[in-house]
Amino acid sequence: MPDTTECRVTWEIDIDADNPHAAAAKALAIQRNPESIATFFGVTARSGGATNHVDFHDDDAPSTTN
Repeated sequence: MPDTTECRVTWEIDIDADNPHAAAAKALAIQRNPESIATFFGVTARSGGATNHVDFHDDDAPSTTN
């Protein structure tokens, strides 16, 4: 079995909503929309280190930067 690293993956978005539940529901709908371009994530190893930014907007060539 290959070694793995526990990571924290984050996705952030600013949303106007009437309450926290409505904001979370809107964010979830955006994430689940196949047409969404909300494909940019921050990934940090739980052991520390730099956060890498991964963008899946281009499915053929996802990019990763620090």
